[in-house]
Amino acid sequence: MINKAKKEINNMTMVKKIMNKKIKFTILTTLFTFILFSGATAQMFSVPGHITREMIKDSVQYNGHNVRYFKSLPVNYDSTKFYPAMIAFSGGLAFERIVEYCYFTQFRSIYIRKDFITIMPVADEGKSFKDYTDDDLKLMLGAIRQQESIADTGWIAAGTAFGSHAAFNLPRIYPAMFQGIIVMPGEIPFNDIPEEWKHLKILLAIPEKDSYEWKEYWEKTYKILSENKIKTIKFVMKDQPHVVLPRYDIDLVYEEYFNN
Repeated sequence: MINKAKKEINNMTMVKKIMNKKIKFTILTTLFTFILFSGATAQMFSVPGHITREMIKDSVQYNGHNVRYFKSLPVNYDSTKFYPAMIAFSGGLAFERIVEYCYFTQFRSIYIRKDFITIMPVADEGKSFKDYTDDDLKLMLGAIRQQESIADTGWIAAGTAFGSHAAFNLPRIYPAMFQGIIVMPGEIPFNDIPEEWKHLKILLAIPEKDSYEWKEYWEKTYKILSENKIKTIKFVMKDQPHVVLPRYDIDLVYEEYFNN
């Protein structure tokens, strides 16, 4: 009887710890978005003008829906060519300011700017890309492809934090379009890996100083992919917190992807 009571107490303690972790993680994620993009820290997390000038703001009406996004063209852009795209999903609620900062710190690499058009969607108001359904993603991609002259294959899906859900889901819907996926950090939102993913290369980057929860997601995602024999690369972003800092050389991440 006493042993049974002790076991029940231990189980309750474990459940409480798990709940506390989840609550703490939700609070920290919300706090991160507020602090990072509040007026009080606008200067600290500002994006230089020469970076924002690379970002072309666009929108298109498609099936009664307004799809907003930024794009960045290759360095020596030739309008007669069809380039593959890197479609990059920002974290948090992915409003314009977050998208600009994520481009500056995580999606702007010489490895991409040589040969890819970078497409950075802006999330619908009040939503993160974690909330996007398959239909939402299909509509968004349909709008962008209607508006832009982009190759049909060779795309990369990239994402950070909650944006990683869309970065995994879009190649699940359209596997033939994509050559690979880059997330930093990321979490795969499903366990059943499509057979059509055998050709993909996936890079899972994690900021060294990220939270315990995101490191758990990193390990879980690697386990799922490696068990399904998907080429998967793990990479640690040295000395970086969850919100990657402007001083970090993001080319290190993309170099790892393209040279392995």
